[in-house]
Amino acid sequence: MDLRTKRSLQAIEEAFVESVLAKGFAKTTVSEIAAQAEINRKTFYTYYLDKYDLAEKLGDKLIAKYDQALTTRLKQEGSDLNHLMDSFISNNEDLQLFKALLTIHTEEYDFEADFNHLLKQRCEESFKVTDPLEKELLANYALTSIKYYLTTNEPLSSLRQTAFIEKLYHLIEQDF
Repeated sequence: MDLRTKRSLQAIEEAFVESVLAKGFAKTTVSEIAAQAEINRKTFYTYYLDKYDLAEKLGDKLIAKYDQALTTRLKQEGSDLNHLMDSFISNNEDLQLFKALLTIHTEEYDFEADFNHLLKQRCEESFKVTDPLEKELLANYALTSIKYYLTTNEPLSSLRQTAFIEKLYHLIEQDF
């Protein structure tokens, strides 16, 4: 890929993220993305069919990156969850893209649903979880935690996560 193409794609991505975070996906237009990226609409359509295609391609790229980092962590015993999250969200561009994509819930594309699907797959493959409820709960717990840390900018605390799980366990075990 030549430098001009790389610059155009990066400018499109940055404009997309900025617009989605500022006013939402529904109000973001291709014309606006193109203008903000300082390209013409024809250039945008050289790379993407529409804003949904752009969102899906960016989401697929981000999910693949997260999946690679998660797979590496799961294969390395003793690998630190804090390190995984810190390395994943330390890149501000990825962080902003993740935040923007999490706001997109349309019939054409839903990043959160795709990400949740990945988490369920990893639960099944890595932890041999076959119970549908268990997969759903684990994936949703992970996704909710990620969303919390992304939106609050707090550093991930595995100790806090462990304490929460212990509280949840004791709550479930209590007789009412």
